[in-house]
Amino acid sequence: EISIAYCLEAVAISQAEGLEILQPYAECALSHCYCAAGDLQAPLQAGERALTVFEERGNVWWACRTLWVLATAANAMGAWPRSLEYCRKALDYGQATNDLRLKVVGWWRTGSAHIMRGAVEMGRQCCERALALSPAPFDATMARAMCGWPSIKAGDVEAGVAEMEKAVEWFGRSQLHYTRVIFG
Repeated sequence: EISIAYCLEAVAISQAEGLEILQPYAECALSHCYCAAGDLQAPLQAGERALTVFEERGNVWWACRTLWVLATAANAMGAWPRSLEYCRKALDYGQATNDLRLKVVGWWRTGSAHIMRGAVEMGRQCCERALALSPAPFDATMARAMCGWPSIKAGDVEAGVAEMEKAVEWFGRSQLHYTRVIFG
């Protein structure tokens, strides 16, 4: 509630003062806060507004950051086509710019959408594509954690849980409590 209030205040200030360049950043942050709070329609509204501005200005990195939260909200709602479209768009940006992080996150987020919608093998393949790019430790851990889900869904609970436990330990050691909770 506190984070949402601060973000709403930042949006209001940027609107009142005509700080159009700052408003999409505030709305992107707001969409992340709403999503973490479990309010799934609000992040779509704030995120779509931010995404439009980031895309108009050619701000690919922040467009992707916004697409990632939009995909997360769409996944939580079971809006698979919408999520996959957000993921595709983010992955396209990553490939167009040849940005390693954007490509890696685009692949594992696409994988997560497929896994959650029940296309387990397709999801595993996407996560493996992310890992094949030799990502930084955080993104590698996210992709490996997502790879745990297909094993569990396919009935190999022991292997899937082991993969997720490694990720949970890494997130804990890295003081990434929110992310640790997601997979814990």
